[in-house]
Amino acid sequence: MSISSHMYQFLINLTFLLGAVSIIGQTLTVQEATQYLSKTVNDDIQEQSSPYGGDRYVTIDLTDTYLTVRYHWSNNADVLSAEGVYSGKDYNEIGFDIRDVKEVFNSKYRDKFAVALKCSSGTKRCFNLLAESLRLNFSTEFADRPNAVNHYEYLHLFYLNKRINQYKSLLALEYILSSVNAEYTKSIKKEIADLEGKTNGKDVVDLTRLKGVFQFDAVLGNQLRVVFILDSGASDVSVTQKVEQQLLNAGIIQQQAYLPPALYSIADGNVVESRRFIIPSIRVNNTVVTNVTCSVNASANVMLLGKSFLDRFSSWKIDNDLNELILEY
Repeated sequence: MSISSHMYQFLINLTFLLGAVSIIGQTLTVQEATQYLSKTVNDDIQEQSSPYGGDRYVTIDLTDTYLTVRYHWSNNADVLSAEGVYSGKDYNEIGFDIRDVKEVFNSKYRDKFAVALKCSSGTKRCFNLLAESLRLNFSTEFADRPNAVNHYEYLHLFYLNKRINQYKSLLALEYILSSVNAEYTKSIKKEIADLEGKTNGKDVVDLTRLKGVFQFDAVLGNQLRVVFILDSGASDVSVTQKVEQQLLNAGIIQQQAYLPPALYSIADGNVVESRRFIIPSIRVNNTVVTNVTCSVNASANVMLLGKSFLDRFSSWKIDNDLNELILEY
């Protein structure tokens, strides 16, 4: 599910378009991302009325690795097909196993901004299509009609009115697919944490309490010394854009270290996206953790050490009396 350089630059700016705040918080669950995708598509549908009337909306359901999208057009008998279809239904349906999808990409159809999928086989044969229940104009309002023959190698999953909603939907869909595939891979192959510099199975890190938070020094890539805030509520280690640039300039990370952007929910309830990369190592006191997922936040100076670092240990705890972080492995 590759992203073009043009789109990648767009996603970099999307944080600001969505009103991102300075602190990156908890990554979305797959179900939350599915809800975000559904809301984005439905909001777009409601922005443009149909000359045929009725209630138009989509419902999206994710069960394990199977995603089902239904395109409803209710309360309007005129959009229902006649013979040879499922009589009485007010929707078309597309379903597929996420593991069978090779690529997600943006496309264009007439005056609509489309989000398209391609199967691993290079066709659209991995999609299970409900027989058509809606009339021809459905295809220019929501997505491909199941029996459409305008193309064979890919399928238009959504037709959207606004380009910004196209990119938001693409990002959400890529996030859902990559997250489900990652969880599937994790379920069949347990990741082994690579911890270096271990001595007695425990490391004690001195903390500095400042304005209600704990801070401590760390070294990134064995070169760049930074100050982190300990934040067990953050899904990932989060660095500023300035530190990201310093890591690039020093050659600690390169372009191939970048992961697909991720969606995060933040304290005010908004959803933002953030660039992500794998940093080769983070050293805290005598402990080195390698290949740690980091996100980039929009703040000027806030650096968070979150769960992508802490979860690599068998356990960890804070001694509030001694101001110590105790890491056990």
